[in-house]
Amino acid sequence: MIKIKITAFGALGKLTISEPMVIEIASGTKLFETREQIKKEILKISPQFNDFAVLEKSALADDREVLGKDHIFDRDTNLAILPPICGG
Repeated sequence: MIKIKITAFGALGKLTISEPMVIEIASGTKLFETREQIKKEILKISPQFNDFAVLEKSALADDREVLGKDHIFDRDTNLAILPPICGG
């Protein structure tokens, strides 16, 4: 199992304001599967959360780059959730 330490920003920042979320996934887990695990963890932390549309539109990035939709996790990772930004 590998650990994914998640920090959220923007509209989702309140989810990790006190401390990052941490999930454990199997090595080889794909980005879309990881996003589903993040949803489950958010509901544990904040059962009233209902803005999953923002999460779906958010980019996920590690320490080096924004991750593509085909990304596969193979090591412990610091992950940032970067919601879309509107306006100037």
